[in-house]
Amino acid sequence: MCWAYSFLAQRVATSCETLLGVSKAADQDIKDQILSQSEAGFKIVEVSEMLGRSVNDIISVFQLPNVTGEIWQVIDAVTQLADKRLGMTELVYGMTDKQIRSATEASVKSDQISIRPDDMAEVLENSMTLLSRKEAIATRWLLKAEDLEPILGPLGAAAWEQHVQQMNPYEIAREYDYTVEAGSAKKKNKSARIEQMNNAMQVLGPVLQGLIGAGIVEPFNALIADWADSMDLEASAYMIPPPPQPDPMMEQPQEGPPPEEVPPEEQQALPPPEGEPIPGAPQIPPELVG
Repeated sequence: MCWAYSFLAQRVATSCETLLGVSKAADQDIKDQILSQSEAGFKIVEVSEMLGRSVNDIISVFQLPNVTGEIWQVIDAVTQLADKRLGMTELVYGMTDKQIRSATEASVKSDQISIRPDDMAEVLENSMTLLSRKEAIATRWLLKAEDLEPILGPLGAAAWEQHVQQMNPYEIAREYDYTVEAGSAKKKNKSARIEQMNNAMQVLGPVLQGLIGAGIVEPFNALIADWADSMDLEASAYMIPPPPQPDPMMEQPQEGPPPEEVPPEEQQALPPPEGEPIPGAPQIPPELVG
């Protein structure tokens, strides 16, 4: 591709040249007039009448051949092969030459786009795994506790000297495996994150909303925080405040032990207070009392 484009650029530049043919019988004055500077895009060439010929017989302009179309076909074919090899298809640029007719077709194409970036991310993580292994071996071989104390602190440096520095370097090189966290090298898909949180709001939102009436607002607020983070919004404006706590001053403590309740059977067995009539007994007239 580099050779084809450079060759094409040089060929176009050559084809744009203007060649003039001037008769040898023309004097030097005509040649000087042709090479002189034009004014307002016009140039006047005076031909002496002594030559006895017309201007077209003395001066001729040659037309160079244009660039053939085969070079463009070669460049287009090589460009398509390079795009397929590098994965730089039109869908990666957000373009398509055919109209998408269904959501299933759009989903399939979207899934296929991520195949190459996912493979590149996996290759990068594998290379970082090999690099971390070499870093661990070099750290054990070269660094001491005093070198790590400014980074890990006194406690971390002591743990390094007690556990790591006492190990055999061959064990660190052969007995341990070093990996990078999965997905750490892959850039987060913003659109997929927004779609996931919208689905979570539709499914979990009504369930967690029912807990608000019981005074439990933490799960619903956590869902709102994740949703706002995916949309790059400030979640504090959408949070539901917790229910107010009861005022301890409103609950007055009772002084002394509560009065003991007497069962109804014992209440009937107890004699009535003095001066009160006995229920069910015949009443004595007051005039006979004495």
